[in-house]
Amino acid sequence: MAIITYEGFENYSSFDAVKSYLNYTNLGTMSFISSTDGNSVTPRNGGSCIKFVSSGITYPKVLISSPNNTNTSSGVFGFSWYNLLPANGSWGTFTPICGLIDPSGIAHFYVGINSNGNLIIRRQNSNSFNIGVGGGIASVNMNTLEWNNATAIPYNCGDECSYYYPNSDLANSTLTTLLATSNDLATLNAWNYIEVKYLLSTSSTGYVQLKLNRNANDTTLSINAQNIQTTARSNTNSRSLVFGIFGSDTARVYTSYFDDIYWADLTGTNNDFLGRVNCKKFSYNEVASYDMTTPANSSTALSNFNETYSGISTISTRNIGNVVGQTLDVKSNGVGNETLSPIFVRQYVHGYKTEVNSDIALGATNGADNIAVTGVGFNNDSINGTLKFRDYDNAPDGAEWTNQKIADTTFKNTIVAI
Repeated sequence: MAIITYEGFENYSSFDAVKSYLNYTNLGTMSFISSTDGNSVTPRNGGSCIKFVSSGITYPKVLISSPNNTNTSSGVFGFSWYNLLPANGSWGTFTPICGLIDPSGIAHFYVGINSNGNLIIRRQNSNSFNIGVGGGIASVNMNTLEWNNATAIPYNCGDECSYYYPNSDLANSTLTTLLATSNDLATLNAWNYIEVKYLLSTSSTGYVQLKLNRNANDTTLSINAQNIQTTARSNTNSRSLVFGIFGSDTARVYTSYFDDIYWADLTGTNNDFLGRVNCKKFSYNEVASYDMTTPANSSTALSNFNETYSGISTISTRNIGNVVGQTLDVKSNGVGNETLSPIFVRQYVHGYKTEVNSDIALGATNGADNIAVTGVGFNNDSINGTLKFRDYDNAPDGAEWTNQKIADTTFKNTIVAI
């Protein structure tokens, strides 16, 4: 399995500060919370989560795209969603909470909930249709209806117009086609972990499977729809996932919470559901080796490395080197106290280069076992910098990660020539 991306929303200053670096796009306003809020919702696992609040006709959403804008036609994704309704509020016939999106911003299919609490998957259609009667007809083209289209379409305009919001009417069989409904129900006023495994197909050769609140070793499927058309798009490429309620109730305030998102393709051997994943960030607490130029003190360098990530603002407190081979090698010993089994490790670095033939290379070592450093491809934008990462499926010894192996591993940041 190749991890496309994952997110736990921890250690960020604000959504707007980090979104461009993470390749995220938003409709509406969103925030991160790290403690219990006014709705008595607490982020999962003692970390943080993302939160958005509806306002009138605006239901905020976040689009999480592949970091490298790569496409995939099959995969599995999971996310935690807090099932919360306002007083006297309800879910409709189909209220989407997540969608798989193609490179142009159009949905292949949506995952949502109905008024009973069943989870539902509906495919976005490809037809055009008209709204209104007589000379007041307005046209809607589902092939161009993007996930963030909140535009009101006026029709039957005389002294006043009527308005239609297609992205708030996705239960309409003209807009979407039912693919499957779960037998079990999402728990109200609680975090629910939802996983979807899919193969995109423009004919009846695709499939979609769904797990609700199951561990990785539990083979129970809430949805198992086989030999179906899973997209009405002309392509089977997906590049993004969108999270957020697609609603139309303007009389009440709906609040969305999402946490612990993962998305993977189906390559390799572990090409299946991962279970109720926890995505956690860990600070480094030990400098194994440091010989960069600025700052002179390695403790200050470690503090610079561990600050809350703020995108462009983070670049002002930087560690600087000017000689090939200089390095900042760090460890995160505290991971050894974790109890959950690790699956995957991602090492991040944010910075820029001043010499065209230089770069920062990332690697890892644990005793005699070594993963050689490789360049991340820094640019020379000294104002914004760029956020880069390296993924490690396995520990330096080639075997699966354990918490102790992560704690014992030195993560290297080395200046190299290119």
